[in-house]
Amino acid sequence: MKPATPPPPPAIRPGLAIGLLVVLGLTVWQATQGDDAEELAPAARGARKQARTPAPATGARDDGLGPPVPAAATPAPQPRLRSATGRNNESAAETSAALEAAAQRLVLASGGLSARGDFAALSETGRKAWSANLPPPPPPAPAPPPPPPMAPPFPYQMVGRWEEPAAGASAPGAPVPMAVISGPTNTWVLKAGDVLDGQWRVDSVSSGAVQFTYLPLSQSQTVSMKRP
Repeated sequence: MKPATPPPPPAIRPGLAIGLLVVLGLTVWQATQGDDAEELAPAARGARKQARTPAPATGARDDGLGPPVPAAATPAPQPRLRSATGRNNESAAETSAALEAAAQRLVLASGGLSARGDFAALSETGRKAWSANLPPPPPPAPAPPPPPPMAPPFPYQMVGRWEEPAAGASAPGAPVPMAVISGPTNTWVLKAGDVLDGQWRVDSVSSGAVQFTYLPLSQSQTVSMKRP
């Protein structure tokens, strides 16, 4: 009696075979990529590390048909590369520290200005040096001089005029004009040269006016005759 022939293995469908090939190709491509991309996101780096880490070996075959398989050696952890951002931050910090040290050396060399108050004084001086130098305001204009003193108005009125004949009928010469000056309580008859109240001197007498000089200020003033 012939032994039973084992059934042939089931055929793999073409679609499933293509999918397996694609997965295998992606796995090989991921394994060949280097770890030199410094700007990858942390999640992508973690996923890539998990994909490259082999599964822990059990030390024995699962089918029980052969000797135990030695466990694969765990790869040594790779040093983590610093990102470009970290290097830039460290470089900026070192540059800032160097500049601060240089500034302190300059301050100490210029006279030992190390106190906070000295820096405040320098800052105030710098502001004054850069502020606009405006000229001082012009002095106020001098007050105008007071007006010169003026003679007061003549306190009386000219109310009449006549001509007085020369002394004696036989005396030669023209008649002398006379002006009648009236005040509140007195009346005066004046000719040229007479002085009234010690201040008003008669200079001339015309037909309708009298010319006076106010002696304290030597100012002339004309008084017209009052018309009825």
